Amino acid sequence: HNGSNVTSHSFQEFIFQAKTWYFITLVHVPKLFGRSEIKLFVNGKQVGAASLAYPPANMVRLIPI
Repeated sequence: HNGSNVTSHSFQEFIFQAKTWYFITLVHVPKLFGRSEIKLFVNGKQVGAASLAYPPANMVRLIPI
């Protein structure tokens, strides 16, 4: 794909250490109106959050299963 409908975010609030295991969870919190939210948890603690906009309806393509 051409990347035109891709949203990216860099969480820089947490610094990972080498040779250390982490439990990482990425949570999407949808909102019916407005922007949804994405949250990053490391070892059970929230270390970052960002809002995400849904793409315009004319940009959404359904992928057959």
